[in-house]
Amino acid sequence: MKKLYFTLLTVLMFCLPSLANDVIVKGYVTYSNGTAAANQWVYIQTDSLSTPNGCHQYSQVYTNANGYYIDTLSCSSGNIVKVQIRVSNCNGTLLIENPQVNTTTNIVERNFVLGCNLQQTCVADFNYNVQGSYVAYTSMSYTTNNNQITSLYWELGDGATVNGMPQGFVHNYANPGTFTVKLRIETANGCKDSITKVITLTNTSGTCQAQFKDSLIAPNKFIFLSGSSTSAPGTSITNRLWSFGDGSYNSGNNINVDHIYQQPGTYTVCLRIYASTGCIDSICKTITVTSVPTPTCNADFSYQVATNGTVYFNNTSTTSAGPNVQYYWHFGDGMAGSAQNAVYTYTTPGTYNVCLAMFANGCMDSICKTVVVNFTPPPPCNANFNYQLGANGNVTFTNTSSTLGTNTQYHWDFGNGIFSTTTNASYQFQPGTYNVCLTIWNSNCADTICKTITIPPLTTTCNANFNFQVGSNGTVSFTNASTGSNSPNAQYYWRFGIPGFTASQKDVTITYPTPGIYNVCLIMIDNGCTDTICKTVTVNFTPPPPCIANFSYQVGANGVVNFTNTSSTLGTNTQYYWMVGNNTISNTTNASYQFQPGTYNVCLSFWGACHDSICKTIVVPPYQNQTPCEAVFAFTGQQSTPGTNGYTLQFNSANSHATSAAGDSIRERIWIWGDGSTTTGKLVNTSHTYTSAGTYNVCLVIRSQSNCSDTTCKTVTVPMPNQLLCNAQFSYENLPYTTPPNRPVKFNATASGTVNGDSIISYKWQFGNGTTLTTTNKIVTTNYTQPGTYTVCLTITTALGCTRTECKVIVVTQSTSACVPHFTWTKTGTKQISFNSSMSWVPVNDTVISRTWNFGNATPLLTGNVISPVHNYQYNGVYTVSLKIKTIKNCEQTVYIPVNVQDSMVNPPNVEPVKIISIYPTPAQSQTQAVVWSQHNNVQAELAIFDVYGQKKWSLTKYLMQGNNITVLPTAFLLPGPYYFRVTTVYGIKSKAFFKN
Repeated sequence: MKKLYFTLLTVLMFCLPSLANDVIVKGYVTYSNGTAAANQWVYIQTDSLSTPNGCHQYSQVYTNANGYYIDTLSCSSGNIVKVQIRVSNCNGTLLIENPQVNTTTNIVERNFVLGCNLQQTCVADFNYNVQGSYVAYTSMSYTTNNNQITSLYWELGDGATVNGMPQGFVHNYANPGTFTVKLRIETANGCKDSITKVITLTNTSGTCQAQFKDSLIAPNKFIFLSGSSTSAPGTSITNRLWSFGDGSYNSGNNINVDHIYQQPGTYTVCLRIYASTGCIDSICKTITVTSVPTPTCNADFSYQVATNGTVYFNNTSTTSAGPNVQYYWHFGDGMAGSAQNAVYTYTTPGTYNVCLAMFANGCMDSICKTVVVNFTPPPPCNANFNYQLGANGNVTFTNTSSTLGTNTQYHWDFGNGIFSTTTNASYQFQPGTYNVCLTIWNSNCADTICKTITIPPLTTTCNANFNFQVGSNGTVSFTNASTGSNSPNAQYYWRFGIPGFTASQKDVTITYPTPGIYNVCLIMIDNGCTDTICKTVTVNFTPPPPCIANFSYQVGANGVVNFTNTSSTLGTNTQYYWMVGNNTISNTTNASYQFQPGTYNVCLSFWGACHDSICKTIVVPPYQNQTPCEAVFAFTGQQSTPGTNGYTLQFNSANSHATSAAGDSIRERIWIWGDGSTTTGKLVNTSHTYTSAGTYNVCLVIRSQSNCSDTTCKTVTVPMPNQLLCNAQFSYENLPYTTPPNRPVKFNATASGTVNGDSIISYKWQFGNGTTLTTTNKIVTTNYTQPGTYTVCLTITTALGCTRTECKVIVVTQSTSACVPHFTWTKTGTKQISFNSSMSWVPVNDTVISRTWNFGNATPLLTGNVISPVHNYQYNGVYTVSLKIKTIKNCEQTVYIPVNVQDSMVNPPNVEPVKIISIYPTPAQSQTQAVVWSQHNNVQAELAIFDVYGQKKWSLTKYLMQGNNITVLPTAFLLPGPYYFRVTTVYGIKSKAFFKN
């Protein structure tokens, strides 16, 4: 029975070749068990059929988590006819497809199945860092195939355990000793693994104590002073970690820090210090923020109208809310923008209500202005066409549109899914009614017109038919017996009952791969007439036996391995390939090969009546009396003078060696520096510069020509940055007066210090009275002949060449005075000065009962008996500060010291642990990509989208890897307007605004 398939007729009649300048190539890559092959490379290039046109294009893409890949090849010099797609199989061989381009859709789709199953694996691992009795643990465990770790269980060797999901934590061991630490992990699919490491804690000397003071310097701003923190004599504090209680941190070695709180409330502020001996101590205090200043926003803008409809908008808004301000423009014609200043071109003259909204840290304001745009618009486009019906459904279309400039483009839609871009058009329709549309557009305007045309029934007839003959080996010959007009333009399309098996010849012969019953159809198309016939074809034959590759092997002396081919199909025309990696070692049926000691992946592949391959891992032990390879290195530089931009060490691996086998040599050295960077090559001698202090685990990996590899690691201690390698500090004391005019003053430089491994070899004193002294003594005494104020400077020099100078203003007292007021001052913030009068002198039988401070800036006197006040100045400048003391025995004396106030205290910039790099595209479309950078690995983060009212619209919890992390944000459901993308981690909160059209 014959049927008329209009839809099929339409597709087949008009799938005519057209230019394929842009071809989309896509598909899925899976493993043989159906699991998606994620992050699998796919290589795509134009085939040789395209290269005569000068269009050789290629690209390499990677599959996503679902195994999906997609890319576009573009050709400006011709059409792409055929492409080649390559994927690497599990054994390293290539899977290659060479499909023709579908010239109707310009789409090529090919799926690949890799001949292996991806096993769900999980690997437990962790790093640790010893700081005295404290050990910091970090999980480095990982999984494959998108599996997720659901449990981490730590046994710390001293009876303590940690359960749950801590990626990192610090444990304090009560006593030194050797401890066996074990980490067990479990994943969502039941994979389990564990690892055990032994750590040794030695007894460390010295103690340390964390201390800090807090002071409110603004309604919501505190300064925290940790200068009172201490470490053991001769040691130093190497790092301070501040936690402000609102999710933000400050790391480094900042003695004094200030912090602004965004919300009122009670916060727990903590300081943890790390001493050079490994001692760690922490202290926490509670502070209260009673109010937060309300920021102000004032939105405003000016504008200038050009003659062509373009308007230049100048943002003149002001705010006290800080630098992170977002702006949103609405141009009054339904369009919007988010730049600070905007340039917008209107398509038609008119009066528009333009609005600017601004958002800044909870402050919001908007303003609208009327903008009059006058210009002469370009002439309108008027689309139109005529058509003429011809024979057999042929229709000729004549474009009669009014605007037909050289840059005008045309788009014909024939109402059946077929399109054309020519000025005029012709098309052969099947009988029926069609809505034909013409769209024209150029840089100034666009227009569309549609007309209904009716195609009468065709008068031609056709009858599809065929005969077939089945051979003995699965081959079937099909003979076309169709009848009709028998025109030379008749087309035939065969479907053989097997997906992917098609043909377009009149007669055809094919070979079926397996016996069976197949439904074979022939479609005939002749002068607009179409007919289809299907017949059942039974194919019976005995298929050849399957190919099963296999081999056994025997490892002999001195690396000789004999391979015996045990494959099941070994016909006379079979070809064999024995391979190690990508190198063929033999083409014989069986093989023998001498290896260097090491581990190898050996594969056997063969081709004949069928094809198969197999790979096995073999281990070749060291030759008898052969020395294995060994990685050895030494380093110098810890005793050299550090540079100002880091600390450089020299490394020498000349004593490393390959095996003793003849001809073997080191082919590669990999230096792992312990700070996240590596160097790969053949460098025997090299250097590396560390930019921050710490202890680093440096490893050298060598590989020889015989595939022997070895690794050795050493601990490298890098001192503090150059500005902290040594510090000069001293105090002074007025001694009891001797014979006039001598006024003795004792100076003590015991507080000066340097890093471990260095020592102070010289103290140079400049006493401010024209005398100097260079000595190795920390404590010296000198005599002044006149009382007064002197500037004393101490310069120290260390064995490693570090020099530092400290100067102080001292007061040499009158010999007749029964009390001597004195104070020192230091900067503890921008325009903030801390004073200390504890060194004021009175006889042993007297006591200071009052102190009166005059800070020199017209503020009220500070009375009472405050020893160490803190004062905030409003302006820079030099102020004369006075201190008046009074004792029980009525001794009253006043001292005057100049204080220089400058905006010079700036905390050094810290590397942000987490940053939002970009949100693209902006304005957001149906999907938007966010790029988040992380300084650390395995950082748990919440990614979320909020509207400007603080309502959460979407969130996702994931672990950030070190480096850039790309996340697709589902923004299709968001209404047009401004939004915030927020990343929340243990290091704080980062936000970035974006706009949705």
